[in-house]
Amino acid sequence: MSSYRQANLKANVSLEKDTGQVPHDGKYHLLVDGRSAGDFKTLKQAQEAYTQVLRDRNCEPPHEMAPVSEEVRKKMLREAVQKCYDGETAGGLKVPKRSGSRRFG
Repeated sequence: MSSYRQANLKANVSLEKDTGQVPHDGKYHLLVDGRSAGDFKTLKQAQEAYTQVLRDRNCEPPHEMAPVSEEVRKKMLREAVQKCYDGETAGGLKVPKRSGSRRFG
């Protein structure tokens, strides 16, 4: 089983699954002030309850994170590598030197 923990220490609220503080039953447990405030079968239901508790406590809920598909992740990595490579080669271009001797007059 994989464990899961999402917490807001300021509001003393956490959402946990299969950790040392909650039973290993495969459910997501909402803990408020260290006490169980509910358990949920799906992460989506649990996160909705977690966000509602944060709103009730006047804490800003976390920003939404969208899942990224493997194809999109590879495309983003490819673009990042390309930009990095372009930056390195542009910075590594040699400017022709002027002659080292000085001429006066």
